[in-house]
Formats: sequence, C-alpha cells, structure tokens
Amino acid sequence: MRGRSKSDVLDCQWIRKLHSFGLLSGSFCPEAQIRKLRTYMRLKDNLVVESTQAIHHMQKAREFYTHTPGNNPYLVNYRVIPLGAASLPPCLMATDNRAFEANILQNHPDYSFYTSERNDGHENRFCHNRDYDPDEARPSTARELWRRWQFVYTGNTRVPCWIVRVPKEIIRAHGGLWSDNSVAMLAALFRIQFPITAAGSMAPPPLHRVPNTPNLQHKRGEQVTKD
Repeated sequence: MRGRSKSDVLDCQWIRKLHSFGLLSGSFCPEAQIRKLRTYMRLKDNLVVESTQAIHHMQKAREFYTHTPGNNPYLVNYRVIPLGAASLPPCLMATDNRAFEANILQNHPDYSFYTSERNDGHENRFCHNRDYDPDEARPSTARELWRRWQFVYTGNTRVPCWIVRVPKEIIRAHGGLWSDNSVAMLAALFRIQFPITAAGSMAPPPLHRVPNTPNLQHKRGEQVTKD
C-alpha cells in the first residue's frame, strides 16, 4: 500500500492481520504425485539449460585451442605490416634466399626486415611437412622481389612470447613454415632476440619486457576487433 513503510517485520504483521480478518484465501497444494511430477519437470528443464551451456563452453574451448593462433585476437601480440618495395642490400654473398642473409647479418632496432622471393607456390615442395633440411639445394627462382616489412606490437600484453599474424606474401595459405620468405622472417626474429654487438659477437638475449604501448584490447573493454 502507498504511504506504508515496508519491511519484513511489518509485512508479517500485515499478513497476520489480514489472515485474522479472513481476507486471505488458502494456497493451492497439489497432490503428492503432481508435486513429484513438477519436481521432475523442473529438474529436466535445469538439465537442458546446463547441457546447452556445457556444449557452448566446449565449442568455445575447441575454437580457442584449434584455431590458428595468428588468427586469434586474444593471442596475437605482433602483426607484420608492409613497408613497400626495397632495394638490394649491398655485400650479399648468398645465391638463394638472399633476404635470409640480409636479415641475419644486421640488427633490427625498428623491427623491420627483408623478403626477397615471390611466394607463389614454387616453395611448396619444401613446405609440405614439418621436416626442414637447411643443407638441401634450393636454387634461386631468378625472380627476386625485394620488400621490407615491420613487426608491429598490437597492444596485447597477455602473451609473453611472439605470436605473429603474417600476410600471405610470407606464409601462403598455411603452406608451411619453411618457405623462403618465412625463413627470412625467422632470421630477423632471431637477430632481434640475439643482436650483434659492436665487437661483432652475439649479445645474450635481453630480459623479456612488456612493450610500453598500453594494452589496447583492455582499453576497449576486452572487445575483440575482427579484421
């Protein structure tokens, strides 16, 4: 009632008063078999809801663990962006995949690197399985295409390792990790982790530190941006 204070004690007193005046009707109490049936129906509904939730959890877990990490926005912390065409670096001695030599011989303070091959499928015979023989003869295609790329931090601080989203010009259609351009990129990653000192020796790996860029996904309220 409007204007009347409300509390559990006052409600009990009000119900008692109404009952003393005979203004309350008795509640419907079904038979024992009906009550038992209603309990079973309630249990069935709860099990259906819980099973549906369990299926959704399983689907999300399967999607999380089976999708390529490079396509999972919760895992990717670096992506490769193109910087355009590049000229041939000087003093290269290799005759095949010369971008590998260019990347391994210099440091990469700006996280940029070279590729030199056309990722058009010619490398498929080197990428069909998990085995890689670095001594296998891989003749040059004589169709070099020098390009520069750069690793860019995405703002995801949750992953303490490199999970990179790579364009198809480097790894084509999940064709394998050992294409010429992919190997050149891995050389750059190695040199970023183990830079060359002024004396020409290899420096010890630096302690892993989270980049200064804030966690952009956290600032977006954990909203996943699909590109």
